[in-house]
Amino acid sequence: MRPDQPGAHFFTVFEELNKDEMAAMRPHALAYQTTYLQCGVAAPSQTTATGRKYDWGGSSNMSAYIIDSGLWTACKESREAMEKRWKIQHWTQNRELAAKDNRWGERDVGFKGAPAMGLIPSKDSVRFQAFTVVPNSDLFCVQPFDFASISWEGLLSSVPFFHYSWGWDQVLHIALEFDPSWAVDLNSKGSISKKPTLLNLCRALDGELEWGSYSKVWLIDYSIERRRGEPLNANRKQFAGHNCRFVEVQEGDPGWLVNGFIIPEYWYGRTQYEKDKPSDVFEFLAEIREWFDCWNEDMKLNRRTPSISGVMACERDKTR
Repeated sequence: MRPDQPGAHFFTVFEELNKDEMAAMRPHALAYQTTYLQCGVAAPSQTTATGRKYDWGGSSNMSAYIIDSGLWTACKESREAMEKRWKIQHWTQNRELAAKDNRWGERDVGFKGAPAMGLIPSKDSVRFQAFTVVPNSDLFCVQPFDFASISWEGLLSSVPFFHYSWGWDQVLHIALEFDPSWAVDLNSKGSISKKPTLLNLCRALDGELEWGSYSKVWLIDYSIERRRGEPLNANRKQFAGHNCRFVEVQEGDPGWLVNGFIIPEYWYGRTQYEKDKPSDVFEFLAEIREWFDCWNEDMKLNRRTPSISGVMACERDKTR
């Protein structure tokens, strides 16, 4: 069973109204039915020598939900242990009471911390494996099948455990995996409207604004690592994953390396040209807000600048 702390969960998100995407992701998608779908959810992805691979199980899935998902159906005793762990009886009674006084689906009805469940289809599409997440406290890393086509605002209305109108408290922590090429694209000349990668990132952040001020967006940078023996800051956010954990890192935190440099010393010893050229996630964050304002102006929009909560590092179990 997973640690008793907030978990990190990975999902591929795709545009269900796109026939090609739907056909490609159908074998890997969550098993649920709704009357209105835009943004679908499927198995997390990884890049292999032969292309992208989508897999719910195995060591490649860093999600906490995979640690104990099999316990729901392994045997009677394991199911009872899971029901006790997630206080299923308590939350079921709360929902019955809420339904009677017409508060179902509203915010702040006593469901803070309530678990949500999803069903992973088997290869034969007949059997299913359940998994558990906690929308109000867990970290949800979304991996776009196609950054250009995804309906970010549809994420709320399409995914049961992403939207409080389905009966769960709203997701508070959303993550995207930082791509170093974003920093290169940001530094190149030209309008942001002519930079597809950054434009799609701005669309994602703009979609986050549609979710409301409750959600926080994080960037996961796999190039950040902690020096061996350095203690963790107890005041930083942590999320448990499968054979790993995700730790909040702030610029200036001692003991962390980014691109081989100690973070507090990162700006020293560099030429002014190098300082002006975004090359890591911290510099990228310092610049993206300005570019978002430019994108607003280019697209004739009236949006507030997004608030990216910060940066997460991934620590594998063997490197702790």
